[in-house]
Amino acid sequence: MKQNRDSLTRNALILTGTSVASQAVAFVYRIFLSRAIGAENMGLFQLLMPVYSAAMAVLSVGLTASVSRLSAEYHAVGNGRAIYQVLRQCRLFFFLMFSVFAAVVILLNDPISVTLLGDARTQMGLLILLPCIFFTGIENLYKYYFYGTGRIRPPALTELAEQVIRTAAVLTLLAVFCPCSDETMVGLVVAGMAICEVFSASTLAVLYRRYGGSPGRGGRGMPAETLRKNIGDIALPVGATSVLGSIMTSANAVLIPRRLILSGMPAEKAMESFGILFGMTIPMMMLPGAFFGALSLTLMPKLAEGRALGKTDEIRQRISKAIAATVLLILPSLVFLLFFGEDLGSALFHEASAGTALPAMAPGVFFVFLQGITGCCLNGIGIHRPTAVISILSDVVQLGFTWYFTAIPGVGMSGFIAGLAVSSALGFFLNLICLTKVIGLRMELRRWFLAPGAAAAGMFLSLRFLLGALPFPGAELFRGAAATAGGGAAYLMILLLLGVPVPFIRVPRRKG
Repeated sequence: MKQNRDSLTRNALILTGTSVASQAVAFVYRIFLSRAIGAENMGLFQLLMPVYSAAMAVLSVGLTASVSRLSAEYHAVGNGRAIYQVLRQCRLFFFLMFSVFAAVVILLNDPISVTLLGDARTQMGLLILLPCIFFTGIENLYKYYFYGTGRIRPPALTELAEQVIRTAAVLTLLAVFCPCSDETMVGLVVAGMAICEVFSASTLAVLYRRYGGSPGRGGRGMPAETLRKNIGDIALPVGATSVLGSIMTSANAVLIPRRLILSGMPAEKAMESFGILFGMTIPMMMLPGAFFGALSLTLMPKLAEGRALGKTDEIRQRISKAIAATVLLILPSLVFLLFFGEDLGSALFHEASAGTALPAMAPGVFFVFLQGITGCCLNGIGIHRPTAVISILSDVVQLGFTWYFTAIPGVGMSGFIAGLAVSSALGFFLNLICLTKVIGLRMELRRWFLAPGAAAAGMFLSLRFLLGALPFPGAELFRGAAATAGGGAAYLMILLLLGVPVPFIRVPRRKG
């Protein structure tokens, strides 16, 4: 148990470190991109992202879940040949599905860009998106093989290199070919994305051949029929959930500019507001996702392994720690953004309104992360159908808020923000109820919410006091850094005083 725990912690730390570095590079990239192409073209680019997400949901998510879980199970029993068979079969399924998808997009390019996406200027980007989707799918299959078998370093380092290459490729293409039309500019951004995906897929394929590509690595393998059944039992429910969720998310993204126009907002202003929120504000709010993504990728195989071995107590312990760790990280991040979000938006994006919505979005982002980690736990223990229903219900609620409230004059984007909070909170609590019923998870209100909430309140008050009391006129950056350090120290001290375990800080227990 100790070895497993150490392995989980070590892998999570490696992924968190590389993910933070990747997020930092991606964040800098987004800053330069927004300045290079402007808010309106950023909105056009964001219109393509739902297509990308929907394609990955249909073509890749279910298969990568199968690769991760089955690789973890077969790796635990030393059946290397079965892992080879799983990846080979999933690659074949992906090739077949992508061929159909690409044919549909090529034949229906005009209707998709004009009718579904609502802007003909997305046509070029939509076609260039196809190779990007193909190589991303191949990359993800290899990546989740490494995650499932516990080899974290190859995909982690490749991810970091990918971000650097994407930044260099996109900015170089823009520098060489601009000025150009809006359609060409968006196409250049997508072309840069495709270049970095070619690098990642090729690198991981080579590393796979080195680490586990030979079918003679050990084990007896699995009969083809059994293998396909095992893949389908995981891929179909997970993939269906992802597809429906992606459709809902895509509908949200496409609806927002149109509903804003119905509220009386000019079309150009509606697209600009959409680009600012989804291209600038939300990425700032999602910066803590580096830890959440690392935790999810390392936690799910461990939960699947525990379920296979019947270690229910260990599963409950891991899930409780995962929820607590998520809250412990998110709360101070949100407090920091409440104080400095607007300044960050102005400084980073040269867009004063980029940070305006941060305080209103804080509750929604808090529950988005909690819904995500509890959904990951449910999938890890094989509870796919209830997770799917909860996820879809949450998306329907969000879509309802977007449809109704965003079109009301004077409400606008606030309708989407309110829907984010309500839908994600609903999804989290339903996931929690499901975990309680299925594995007997006991809700630890003090450890999960009350103590971290009290510490976050202390951090908030400390920051408020220090920002007003520190005498550094004209040195706002230094004053903000000093106040943040003081607020962070207050957060940690309150947690320790309340007896809440804090990662990487060990307090010796008193004897007797």
